[in-house]
Amino acid sequence: VRGLSLLPPRRESAQEVAPLVASEDDELAAAVLAVLAHHPPLEPRARTRLYQLFVHGAERTTEPLLALAARLRLPAHELVTVARSMLKATGIPPARLRPIFQGAGYDGVLLLESLARHWDPWMRGRAVGVGGSLLTAPAQEPPPGGDRGRLQRLLVQGLGDDEERVRRHAVEWVARLSPQEALPLLEQAVSSGDPLVVRYAFHALVRFPDAAIPLLCRFADGAETESRHLAVEALGVVGRAARPFLEQLAGRTQGELRRSVLDALARSEPEDEPS
Repeated sequence: VRGLSLLPPRRESAQEVAPLVASEDDELAAAVLAVLAHHPPLEPRARTRLYQLFVHGAERTTEPLLALAARLRLPAHELVTVARSMLKATGIPPARLRPIFQGAGYDGVLLLESLARHWDPWMRGRAVGVGGSLLTAPAQEPPPGGDRGRLQRLLVQGLGDDEERVRRHAVEWVARLSPQEALPLLEQAVSSGDPLVVRYAFHALVRFPDAAIPLLCRFADGAETESRHLAVEALGVVGRAARPFLEQLAGRTQGELRRSVLDALARSEPEDEPS
């Protein structure tokens, strides 16, 4: 059966092995499904076995089947059921779930938005991870429904999550976006006024040291006190490229903010060259 899955697809061959999809051997059933996937749609018996493998199968059988999701042409509402089960599987990384959510389309995005409000922080983190994975997918893999905005808002929501591990997860995924996409998103997050979102947005901004400097300088010169302190702290993390602005800012600030600027300057001090 594995050999057939590697050969050019022939409907006759698929029909001959189709009865084996009912095998209690999960690996054999998965191999048969790989053959049948060349000739969609799947018959009801094969679809039932597919869902059994998705929900109850071992990792070694579900992983290959995830790659076939787009080719299987399953209805979106059925893919959402599969997606919900797969999100609970601890051993499957978010990037491997991309085909399922791309196949589910708009319904898949709605599922992620729902799970981003789940009571379990682990599930919220999984939703953020899949959303980030869909945003950072190759250009030939557009996000479900072509809607990047909803997925971007999912990451911003993650920046303000009550659980720190979810917030850090969101920062990691934002940092994988291009600067052109991430900086407007983070500017919007800083402007939200939510203290947690603001703080973690600055954590993400320092991942784009060169591109983020003008934005950080603008926030450091702004009117909102907490954002100014956080922007100054972030400029200190950016390093020597931010020193000219920090030196200039130190000359026209006072009090706690000036102390923050001086701390940032000390942090950005270039290390002495070895003699």
